Amino acid sequence: MAKAGGDSSLKLVTDANVWIDLDNGGLVALTFALPYEFASPNIVVAELQGELGGLVADQGLRGVPREMATSEQWFAMRRRYARPSDADIEALLLAIEWGSGLLTGDKDLRRAAEAAGLVVHGVLWVLDELVGTKLLAPRGATRALRAMLEKGAHLPEDECRRRMIDWGRP
Repeated sequence: MAKAGGDSSLKLVTDANVWIDLDNGGLVALTFALPYEFASPNIVVAELQGELGGLVADQGLRGVPREMATSEQWFAMRRRYARPSDADIEALLLAIEWGSGLLTGDKDLRRAAEAAGLVVHGVLWVLDELVGTKLLAPRGATRALRAMLEKGAHLPEDECRRRMIDWGRP
């Protein structure tokens, strides 16, 4: 499949819930300081507009149009994977089309992406990247993670606990 120009290793297609978690942790603007191009299908951007207003799109999330209704590939994915939402299927197809990584917090979308051979990351990876690039102090990462969890983020407990120990408690 053709890649959409540039270095696809620096492109990450995102779903909506990862931005909601990052917003709950106060990390949207900081995430855009990472050396990645973040993109989502327009259907995801529209979903985020409803949840977060213009916050994510205004910061630099690139919306990408897709022809969902006419895509044979979309219908094939929808038949194969019943659980991810229509917006998630769009994100999966865009990541496949670009040959990029996928940034998601949705378990069903993660499984579908891994089955398609994509590299998949989640919000904990974003926190690791922010700490690793020194854009965020470890204690700040702990505070952000706690805020996400308090607002209902579904993240693996053992991984969260390990990071909080590594980063130190605020």
